[in-house]
Amino acid sequence: MKMNKQQKEYAAAKALVMVIEDKIANIEAAYIKEHNIVNADGSTPKMVCGIIDDEDAFNTANEEVSDIIDSQGLSKDLAEAKETLMIAEDALIDFGLSTIPSAIRSEKLDKFIRTNYTQRQKFLDITFKLDVSSIPKN
Repeated sequence: MKMNKQQKEYAAAKALVMVIEDKIANIEAAYIKEHNIVNADGSTPKMVCGIIDDEDAFNTANEEVSDIIDSQGLSKDLAEAKETLMIAEDALIDFGLSTIPSAIRSEKLDKFIRTNYTQRQKFLDITFKLDVSSIPKN
């Protein structure tokens, strides 16, 4: 499959966000394991937010994990990566919309794809998978 600039930039931006999120998840999991955090039902939480039952344990873990993440610059890195991803998504949407024949395309369709989260994600997925060599040059 041949990819264009927008598809490549989207793939790279999405991958970077995923890498940073994985690093954060690993920090959370390591903290939970190191501090033997277990829920009342005996299960071990996989992450801090919304998964630790005990409120005091959650508050402590949330604060300490946030400090670790911040000290490694991951919060800043994630925010920047998400901003880059949003720019790449917008560019990919622009490209995808440009492939729609003008007889079918409308401002309403453009707005719907850009503002409806579910449709935006579906359109990004379709446009990302599009083999650009199959698009007519004219």
